[in-house]
Order: sequence, then structure tokens, then C-alpha cells
Amino acid sequence: MRDTAEIDPSAREDILAGSGSIEYEVRLDTASSTIGMFRVVGRNGASFAEYPVWTRTWRHRRHAASLFSWMLDKRGKWLLWGRLGEVVGPDRLLAMAASEISELRASQARDLLKKRAKARKAKARALKIYSFLVDRHGEFGIDLRRGGEDKGFFVIWFRQNWERERFRDWWRPQAHRFADFAAFFEEQGPRALERKLLAEMQETEKRVKLAGLSSGGRRPLRFWRGDE
Repeated sequence: MRDTAEIDPSAREDILAGSGSIEYEVRLDTASSTIGMFRVVGRNGASFAEYPVWTRTWRHRRHAASLFSWMLDKRGKWLLWGRLGEVVGPDRLLAMAASEISELRASQARDLLKKRAKARKAKARALKIYSFLVDRHGEFGIDLRRGGEDKGFFVIWFRQNWERERFRDWWRPQAHRFADFAAFFEEQGPRALERKLLAEMQETEKRVKLAGLSSGGRRPLRFWRGDE
């Protein structure tokens, strides 16, 4: 911190009566973890003299740095703090600062917890696989997509809507296998996955018919819920 030269109180009014100006500055001495409030007297745009209003030393450097950062954010209040400090000292100001800093830290901790929880949910959602109906130029599809994505990484297309509905009757009870289908897609590609799905659907239809549980018609699994 800069050397200080105390102004004799009896001379202050003389300075103010001229072209002088009064400002207050907060300074941090990082070497000693000391914060001080200084009254700075200026004349003609230059610093004329200054003296300390108060100083406090903290045991831990991080506490001093935290308080100094808080004060820097409130630079517009330095004039008020300086005038009050000259009358009542710094205790009220420092108590208020400690309270606000404590609340700020608590708020930041809450925000951090919320942010981490949101990130965990987003990560968990990204690992889930969903399926949606998609249409394209008269074609009817069902896709697989990862959570949070707007476009599927795999789509199986049908020329007629009833064909998609037939597949969909088998597809609905397979939701618990979507992640396995995604892994198969990564290993074998879209063509192999499409063949696998259609083959499983047709095999299921055969078993359901043999069991006498088929609804017949174009959609033999229309009333099938995954049990045979």
C-alpha cells in the first residue's frame, strides 16, 4: 500500500474551501492480508495528500481477498463508507460485509448443487434411448434417438401407415431393449439392425398365432402386450 500522510483535521476545511476534492479508497495489502480505507485529498486532478480512516488485518489471506472483492463490487458506496467510518469506525461495515459474503457463498453453493444435479440428469437422459414416429415424403418411420437429441440416429421406414402400425404393435413392448438395439446399431450398422427387428417381429407373430393369441388381419399383434 502507498505511504500515507495524515492531514491535520484543522486543515481539512482549508483544503475543501479551495479547489480540493475528497475521495475514499479501499486497498488490500496482500503481503499482510490487511485491508484499509483511505481518505484521499486531491487538487487540480492530482492526489494532494491522504490518511488512513481505518485498517484491519485478517489471519487468512483468502478471507481478506474475499472481503476486498466484495468491496470492489460496491465501489459506488466507498464515499458513504468512508464518511461513516470516520464517525463510527469499520465494525458495522465489516459485520454487514461478513453477513452478505456468507449469504453469497451459501447462494453460490446452492446454485452449484442445482447445476450439478441438472448436469447429472442431463447425462442420465443422454444415456437413455427413446423412439418417435417420423414421416417423410409419404413414408412412415419409427426412429431411435438419444435423450436430448431432436433427430434419430436410426429410422426404419415403411411405405404404408398400416405397415408401420403392424411393426409398432411389436415395437411398443420392446422399450426396455432400446439401449441394446442402440448398441447393436453401433456394432453392426443400420441395415443389420433393420433385418434383426423385422425378423424378430415376424417370429413373434408366428409364435402368437400358434398360441392362438393373434388378432388376425394385417396387425396380428394389435392386442399383444409382450406376453405369449
